[in-house]
Amino acid sequence: MGGRAVAITALAGVASGLLFLSTIEGGGLLPLAGYFVQLPLLLCGLTMGPLSAGLASAGALLVVLLASGLVAALVLLVVQLGPAVLVSRQALLWRTDASGARVWYPLGLLARDSALYVGAASLSGLLWLEWAGAGVDGLLRVLAAHLAAELAAPGAAPGLEAFLDRWRPWIPGLVALSWLGMIWSNAALAQALASRSGRALRPSPRLAELELPRACVPAAVAALLLVQLGSGTLAYLAAIVLALSAALLFLAGLAVVHTLVARRRLGTAPLVGFYLVLVLFSWPLVLVIVALGLIEELAGLRRRLV
Repeated sequence: MGGRAVAITALAGVASGLLFLSTIEGGGLLPLAGYFVQLPLLLCGLTMGPLSAGLASAGALLVVLLASGLVAALVLLVVQLGPAVLVSRQALLWRTDASGARVWYPLGLLARDSALYVGAASLSGLLWLEWAGAGVDGLLRVLAAHLAAELAAPGAAPGLEAFLDRWRPWIPGLVALSWLGMIWSNAALAQALASRSGRALRPSPRLAELELPRACVPAAVAALLLVQLGSGTLAYLAAIVLALSAALLFLAGLAVVHTLVARRRLGTAPLVGFYLVLVLFSWPLVLVIVALGLIEELAGLRRRLV
């Protein structure tokens, strides 16, 4: 790494650390900025390689450790730094095919790897909470306190906890889903910025070409059965697996939409309109896209599109 690359890496690490500190300090728009803690790290990784992402992560870890202590640094390491380094590394893997052309690590496997990371960490965290005697009640208290801090209304925590308690069976899965969505959003934005600047180390993958591992559907079905038939910790663990499997199926559904638009040569306007509608009517349309992804995985919709 040259001097300029080292300087950019150091600045990215400091920026990432400060963004994370803004999240735990709370107030104003700072928690929203904290959503993009991974962005500087991913920009380093996708433009200068995983070593740069790793060094920037070390810098962010040092900033948080010095400013807020060991617990905050451990949270940063697991929630933000680990996924950023993982995505940076996996995204830049490649092989050569029979013709000697470079074949990059597939988008479907990259999505799977990040989902597996979130799943393993979420399952381990929930089991630790159960072992410590806090369980999902402890998770609800932490979430309520965090939301109250973001709203700058500490007195709202009990009311928020009561509201979250209505969704108790799904809270662990929704937390894991939110975490995975944050990782994917930052990775997509980082790749778009890297490509726009001409510094991306790999071409941007096309969503229409996404192929999910075959285990996705069986995992989703098994998790759904356990959520319906199980109880207690087992049902909470199954909800995490179900949420992450649904996220992968959501990507498969989006791949169907992108394929249809591309094969009909409709341009980008329909996709822009589609994503606007998706933002405005999130949950109903999200469920439709997940169902579309399930059909794609079972029946191969994209192969039938003409």
